[in-house]
Amino acid sequence: MAFPGGSSGSPSAGLLDVQIDPKQLREIRLYLKRFPKAVAKVASRAINKTATFGRTRIVRGLARALVVKQTVLKARHVTLRRASLRRLWATITTKGRRRIPLIDFKARQTKRGVSYKIGKNARGKITSAFIASMKSGHRGVFARRGKTRLRIDERFGPSVMGVFERALHDGREIIREANTRLASEMERQVGVLLAKRSL
Repeated sequence: MAFPGGSSGSPSAGLLDVQIDPKQLREIRLYLKRFPKAVAKVASRAINKTATFGRTRIVRGLARALVVKQTVLKARHVTLRRASLRRLWATITTKGRRRIPLIDFKARQTKRGVSYKIGKNARGKITSAFIASMKSGHRGVFARRGKTRLRIDERFGPSVMGVFERALHDGREIIREANTRLASEMERQVGVLLAKRSL
């Protein structure tokens, strides 16, 4: 497992890549020498199980730090591209430095504007701001720029990447956990396959 951007040999450039190193792949082929066509299936399943675990850990940590719903982070900000039989690595990505819309931070309309809550801090307020839905269906917190009525901007909170770096310490703990999980998941998947083929 690698962060950021993956190790050499992987063309992906995500927040965090999950892939099996050549030594592990050789060991799998040795165990499954009687079933060579099953190697990619076993490897991809183990990678995807580990990648799902990694995304869950990242989303959970971000949600705790930001006090944002995990479903919002998964749907809009932290995505997972799974491994396949021909692509033996998975990639977890974020919107990079793109900031999270303020509407996701428990924004509430008040008589004087909009209040919101980022992390464990007290609720903040933007005077004269308002919550509205655009024609596209996007709902957000907006405020006029200056005194003109036509210059309206959407308001945003911090970026996912910025919070990831601060709150999750660049994901080092997650990487350690995922590497251990990937090794055990590989063993489990090989065992499951061999047990089925022996029946």
